[in-house]
Amino acid sequence: MREIVPGVRIPLSPLNYASLVGTAPASLSRPNADVKLAFWPSHSEEKSSMWFVYVLKSQNSSFRYIGSTNNLKRRFAEHSEGRSQSTKAYRPFKVETFICVDSEWKARKIEKYFKTGSGRAILRKRILMIEQF
Repeated sequence: MREIVPGVRIPLSPLNYASLVGTAPASLSRPNADVKLAFWPSHSEEKSSMWFVYVLKSQNSSFRYIGSTNNLKRRFAEHSEGRSQSTKAYRPFKVETFICVDSEWKARKIEKYFKTGSGRAILRKRILMIEQF
């Protein structure tokens, strides 16, 4: 049983939620559910309100760029073609990772956090899984 602490809210995971409600969502009820794994969002998803926080890695140096956009394919093309002043000198790039969120506000907050010292450490250690010796 969870202990209730005033002011602290820990959301239930989908599995815990399913056990409370009594039925699991379709994606959890059978293995190999219709899970779509694709590098780029589909055309219909691009028109939705999804926002992306992305990390680009230069293929020629150790330079990493953190940014946010509502159209990842377009923004990556802009970086690759040299239309972004801050990344122009470090081309070519690869997308190291990206995170999808449901609002511009969340994307900008995450981007801003990843550009701080502790945010970069979390990004390197927990998301990109880069070990530094």
